[in-house]
Amino acid sequence: MYCLSKEITGIEKDLVFDKDKNLINREKLETDIFIGKDDNFNSITYFSKNAGTNLELEIPIKYKNMWSFIRKNPDWSSVLGFEKFVSMSLKLIKQTESFLNNENNKYYYNDIINHYNLFKEVKSAKVNKNNLLKYINSVEKYRAKQILETIEKETMTFKPIKYSLFNTTTGRMTISSGLNLLTLKKENRNIIGSSYDEGKILEIDIKNLEPRILMGMFNKEVPEDIYSWIANEVLHDISVDRNFIKELTFKILYGASMNTIKKDLSWMHDIEDIVNRIKSNMGYQELALKIKSEMQEGYFRNYYGRKLKNSSANINHYLQSTGVDVSMYCFSKINNILKQAGMRFKIIGFIHDAMIIDTDKTSSETIIKNLNEKNISVQGFNNKFPIIITEVLWRNLIDMYHI
Repeated sequence: MYCLSKEITGIEKDLVFDKDKNLINREKLETDIFIGKDDNFNSITYFSKNAGTNLELEIPIKYKNMWSFIRKNPDWSSVLGFEKFVSMSLKLIKQTESFLNNENNKYYYNDIINHYNLFKEVKSAKVNKNNLLKYINSVEKYRAKQILETIEKETMTFKPIKYSLFNTTTGRMTISSGLNLLTLKKENRNIIGSSYDEGKILEIDIKNLEPRILMGMFNKEVPEDIYSWIANEVLHDISVDRNFIKELTFKILYGASMNTIKKDLSWMHDIEDIVNRIKSNMGYQELALKIKSEMQEGYFRNYYGRKLKNSSANINHYLQSTGVDVSMYCFSKINNILKQAGMRFKIIGFIHDAMIIDTDKTSSETIIKNLNEKNISVQGFNNKFPIIITEVLWRNLIDMYHI
């Protein structure tokens, strides 16, 4: 079933068409394919636009210009005549069908919609009044104003955070409204409190996300501790410690050139040999060849099908973009596990590959006991992704500012 939003038709109510494209008299259902404005992420047009396909009523330009000048969206069935309006609506539905039937668009109406459904689960977080007061008295006025604008004063809660996966090249999440957890310094996050008596704020992180993606997509055996494995197995004949390997691996996966690596690690002998060994054992060369072979008209796709533009940072963009999808699938699964287990919790935000939840005391203890360091399976990968759960012990601002 298809539902055309009153936002685009100008009619008083949404229009529903059955599978045979007959106009029927009923209200919109959750299962309907909703065709609305392209800035509404409940609408398929929001996702089609970001896939490069505009789905809209093809209003004759003379009418569109006239009503645009008046700045009003009219009842197009009255302006155009009902018969012509229905014909245009059916054409839009057929274009939507064509978009949905194109395998290249599957990511945008399958994977991405899963992620946005999880974003809808984000709830308001409680304000810790004492810490908020100390924070706004310690920062510039414009920063204090930004924070205060995200608060519902009647309930003293932060407005639910709204996320977007379309404001960056790779789909790395950004925040379109609400408290910006992505930029709020870690030591200042204690302005968030639990909404439960003796409740806890938990952070659920995915361990070594990008390295696990790289090794897993080529069905390589993924060790529990990737960096120790590299130090002890891949570079068994060279004396290097885990922290050095972790730093170097990040440089490699985040696109640092060999010249940059040599400059940053000039004290290390045989650095080029070390880099090549790491790349060879982790699947770096295989990924480079995969991207090159799949390149079409200046674009390639991440593991799940998101289009990425050719650049000098293809490996990094591929892994970062795929990491967004793996994280969201992982968090969707955890969300379902916690619901099925009857845990009292609510999602209050995401920080890239971490999910922040507010729980009551009993649930937090159960979650940490049963899920911490567990492996989560994600569709498309044979290897699993281990998670680390920690209680967020926000540092007290009294200690920070010596108040």
